[in-house]
Amino acid sequence: IIQRRSIERDSLSQERFLVVEPHPDDFALSCSGFMIDQLRRGAEMTLLNVFSNSALATFPWNDRVNISEKYYQSLRLQESQTVADYLEIPFKSYKLPLGLKRGYSSPFGRLQLQDTEFINEISFKIEEDLDGHTTIVAPLAIQNHVAHLAVYTAIIQLKQRNPSTQLVFYEDLPYSKNRFAFPNRIREISEQICLETKYTDVKESLEIMADLASVYKSQFDDINRIQ
Repeated sequence: IIQRRSIERDSLSQERFLVVEPHPDDFALSCSGFMIDQLRRGAEMTLLNVFSNSALATFPWNDRVNISEKYYQSLRLQESQTVADYLEIPFKSYKLPLGLKRGYSSPFGRLQLQDTEFINEISFKIEEDLDGHTTIVAPLAIQNHVAHLAVYTAIIQLKQRNPSTQLVFYEDLPYSKNRFAFPNRIREISEQICLETKYTDVKESLEIMADLASVYKSQFDDINRIQ
């Protein structure tokens, strides 16, 4: 049980952010501090999940709880909806299947050629949901998680069709903590687009960030507010 903390908002910002998370939990773990700061400035925000149809093999509580894949998906989506309700923002999910359910043997690696059309479809779906949002917030796809790579690629395609749309990329946690994968991915992306580093002081947001991360008990059986 989490007691919701209020966020005082002003009217400095007119921006509308579409935050795209490959999995339920990516927003809370990777960019909630930045977005809480934007909400305080008065920005509007929509949280959009792409993949939630998970393989039950990834459920951390398998040795203790017996549930179906359908229930696992609904549980994860319920957690992201709880986070959205906490922040008083809209939430939507495409409920698409993760890589392990589309023929990938591992969650990590390079995208398969057969996924080209699938990623194109995702790109156009996100474009439909852009609908007045001025900025898209999306993952850098550090350490080549195929779900993150699919979303990153779809967003780049969308940007090519909508050059006026602003992009903000977040560091994928926990993958960005890898001291080798992080700089390698940044170099790779910098060959495609021009990156400008931005920092956000999250000291005043830590309590709320901890609240949001600790919602995801279905995925992190040992997560707590101290972490």
